[in-house]
Amino acid sequence: MAGATADQAKRIMFQRVDGTFWRINGDAVGTSLTVDDGVTTKLTFNPGVAQTNTVAFGTGAQLAPVLQSHLAAIAAPNGTLLYCSNCAASATCAAGGGTGRLAIRLNNSWSCVP
Repeated sequence: MAGATADQAKRIMFQRVDGTFWRINGDAVGTSLTVDDGVTTKLTFNPGVAQTNTVAFGTGAQLAPVLQSHLAAIAAPNGTLLYCSNCAASATCAAGGGTGRLAIRLNNSWSCVP
């Protein structure tokens, strides 16, 4: 960015529908990324810190719901976590009609957490 300060060159700002701004900030050495609203940190992604590789949410995280009938079509990598809004507890997330479960992709198949 020509003419930008070092701090400005590591920041992206975007305006939300309600008129407020969120900032995406990089640190001085390029090892972490934060998203904030100028007051509160909403998300920190820090893959550069040895042995942590963490993503921290300042205000919690909500997973968008997916239906049990759609899980088979989601070819996500192992370790992916989804919220199945109508899954019943089962080792393979094979049953719908439940009240909802977390589904995790392990060994190339979905498992519903009881």
